[in-house]
Amino acid sequence: MNYEYHITAFGKNSEEEIVEQLSGIGMSDISIEKLLDISSFIKAQDDATAENLKSKWKHVSDMSILPKNGLSELIYSKIDAMPHKSIKSLAEEFYRCCVQLDMSDHMTGLYLQKIINEIKK
Repeated sequence: MNYEYHITAFGKNSEEEIVEQLSGIGMSDISIEKLLDISSFIKAQDDATAENLKSKWKHVSDMSILPKNGLSELIYSKIDAMPHKSIKSLAEEFYRCCVQLDMSDHMTGLYLQKIINEIKK
């Protein structure tokens, strides 16, 4: 009988190393989905004041890369209230809004990476 396994693991191994090890014990059809460590990602962001943060957010939200669940509007409304406007503070606010909207950490991480990369361009 064959089983499907879902494994959660933390480490610094590459996907290739993981596949090699799992193949070595007889596993097949291995699919690896790397999840973002949101806390570490946010801590690594620049805390210097970001110029034109609100207009950059408007540009990102106009790209239609975010879900249509009110997230974009919620964050846009909170940017003015942010005491310190930096990429790091935007990332923190983005995470808080995602939690408020009951978004999964997986989806939050995917969106967070995408929007921060766009804002840094």
